[in-house]
Amino acid sequence: MFYTNPDEEVPRITRCFEKLNVLNKTQGNNSRNDLFFVIKGWNDNIVSYSYVPEHNIIKTEWISLETSDRERHEKNGNFSLKNDLSESEKLIFGCSLNIIEGSRFIVTMNVKQIADRTNELILDENDNPSIIGMVNGKLCKLKYAYAQMKNSMLPEVDYLNLYGENLEDGELCVEKIFEKES
Repeated sequence: MFYTNPDEEVPRITRCFEKLNVLNKTQGNNSRNDLFFVIKGWNDNIVSYSYVPEHNIIKTEWISLETSDRERHEKNGNFSLKNDLSESEKLIFGCSLNIIEGSRFIVTMNVKQIADRTNELILDENDNPSIIGMVNGKLCKLKYAYAQMKNSMLPEVDYLNLYGENLEDGELCVEKIFEKES
């Protein structure tokens, strides 16, 4: 089962970012190209979205922060704890990057709850990338999402809590988004 009690959201987000910070410090990772993360309800492994400027793509990969998965990766010499999403996982958590003109890019996420939203990849004066989009009616730098999974045997997102930093005042905004009915 993939479902987790919604009360686990804040503790899971906190735990995942603590583990990610420890990983980045111990490995001296330069995370300047990290754009966005999806934290799922069922374990501490997260989906990372990072910009690869040489190819103008957004790479989506798992970061295995769950203890058993981390140990398995380290045993096999994968100390970055990263691995590619499978094709079926890309259908749920993947994204695409489309050039609209020059260095302007539109980011389309596959997560059904936000697939119809227009988000833009921007580069600041130091070429640090960010994804800009709407969260609860406010223009924000998208930070992460929490994917609450359905109580089913298949991995399906029930709703997404999308988090972003308001560009006007720096406040953290959150929006709960359900899949639109067809």
